[in-house]
Amino acid sequence: MSSAGTTRGAWMPSPWLNRLLTGVQGVLLLIGVSAMAVGAIALVQGVWAPGMVELPVILLSLPLAGMATVALHECGHVLAARAAGMTVYLIHIGPLQLHARRRGWRMRWRRVRPGHPIGFVLPVPDPSLSLRRQYRLTIVGGPAANLLVASIAWLAARCAGVDSNLGAFCVGIGVLNFAVALINLLPVQGRSGATDGLQWANVAQWHEADAPAYVLAEFNGWTCQGVTADRLSPSRLDVLARSDLALCHSWFALKAAQQRGQWRQAAELQPQMEQRLAEAGHAAAQWETLVMLLRCEFAFSRAMAGSAEMEVLDAGLTAEADWIAPALRPRCRALMAVRHADPAGAQAWLRLAEAAAEDQVDRALRATEAVLRDAIRGLLKAE
Repeated sequence: MSSAGTTRGAWMPSPWLNRLLTGVQGVLLLIGVSAMAVGAIALVQGVWAPGMVELPVILLSLPLAGMATVALHECGHVLAARAAGMTVYLIHIGPLQLHARRRGWRMRWRRVRPGHPIGFVLPVPDPSLSLRRQYRLTIVGGPAANLLVASIAWLAARCAGVDSNLGAFCVGIGVLNFAVALINLLPVQGRSGATDGLQWANVAQWHEADAPAYVLAEFNGWTCQGVTADRLSPSRLDVLARSDLALCHSWFALKAAQQRGQWRQAAELQPQMEQRLAEAGHAAAQWETLVMLLRCEFAFSRAMAGSAEMEVLDAGLTAEADWIAPALRPRCRALMAVRHADPAGAQAWLRLAEAAAEDQVDRALRATEAVLRDAIRGLLKAE
């Protein structure tokens, strides 16, 4: 799965069609897994000596084959994104998560939670190029990788002989990859998000440059190239404010106010954000991490504005926030140290915040974080 996303007004299959296509996905998955199981049995029987325990090996081969197929699919998205000129920001392959840094990748292992995709790639487009073309190439890259491997597996099966043990194993690999490609190409909105097919259908509808998903993708591209939030088009930001991406508007508006040093105005944006969150209803769950970051930034802005309340600014942050925004917690700790008259501690936290921020691929984020650190240093000098 890549992440072009779906927004209000985008095409969605009707409930009955979505249920039907979900059923088709289930049948395809059953066929693919069954073929892989038969192939694994054939291969094990061909290489295992009589009397040895075969069942554990067969059972182990199925999840390994499944994870390898998912990894192949996501690598297809990654290669296609880079070929299209995009910057790959996040890669999730089962429990393995990779976050792009200026000096390589940061890696962690996390259990896949129910309702979350088992594989995921988040690319950021180059706004100077056609966004539709970039996303189309990226989306098709995953299924194309599976179809390529399926074709190679079929050729290998014919060369080895379909009736042979190795040939049967190759057939299993081919059927599983073919099934995964078809499953992803069907336009389905599932619990874990939109399939590649549904994302393709929605990207194809980006005929107008003021589609909310288009505007968000464009803004992400510009910020990655160093355009800070205060320099983004206000009229384009209003497009997000009027859509189901209004919380993204809150983020850009907050960062713009922080960039200008307008701390009180930044803090006063919180009631609007909370109202938007309440209006999101059940969809609010998908914004959990963004809301966490927003609330922390609002607390930071209140402290910078001179609030008398000595808040624990990073109290609401979790390990997920540290993963996505590693500079935020040390920056908050630096400001708390200043407010507690601990200049040495503040300087130490500022160094950690700078190291974390300067390793980010988002150039606008690096610029904004530098402004925020300078503002904290200004408070230190005023002490």
